[in-house]
Amino acid sequence: HAKASPSFASPQQLRMTPTVAAHQGHPAAPPGGQRWRLTRDQSLSLEAAFAKTARPSRALVTALATELNVPQGKVRVWFQNKRQRRKVREAREAEARTAKQHPDQDPR
Repeated sequence: HAKASPSFASPQQLRMTPTVAAHQGHPAAPPGGQRWRLTRDQSLSLEAAFAKTARPSRALVTALATELNVPQGKVRVWFQNKRQRRKVREAREAEARTAKQHPDQDPR
């Protein structure tokens, strides 16, 4: 039977592109070998929302999902990933500052 397409957006609207994992037949590849890619406008909207709050309310997630025409889960995961990337970046920056202040110490 035919696979029902999601009602939120077409692959063309999401600028979907094949992943490297899909090309290699990796089991972690998303179904259909496609990956959700943000458009510039979607990225700007999410970044603006993140600048106001790193932990959006359910209402804000719903509003963003509606505005961007994507599932709420994708918005939630985007915020989770963004918070994690920020945490990792800040840890690296702190480590670099410490190493700069104490160049004679082994970083391990």
